[in-house]
Amino acid sequence: MKSMYPALRGGPRRSPRRAPGFTLVELLVVIAIIGVLVALVLPGITSAQQRARQVACASNLRQLNIGLVGHLQDRRDHIPFVYAWSNARPLNE
Repeated sequence: MKSMYPALRGGPRRSPRRAPGFTLVELLVVIAIIGVLVALVLPGITSAQQRARQVACASNLRQLNIGLVGHLQDRRDHIPFVYAWSNARPLNE
């Protein structure tokens, strides 16, 4: 006698064959998650870049000060010439 329910019969079941790869929904979910992570990290990167600029500026000012102090010690407290940008002649003559 034949069974009304073929799935309940003994024997191996075969599932429909799926093509390998990702579905569109899975790809969109991954892209959305990456977008959220980027949005969370971006403000931290921006503030770190601003802090790096501040540190570089402070370092440059420190180096200028060290150079000026060294020059003053070598030249008996004579300040080096400072030239104006417009006419290129010493300002402190």
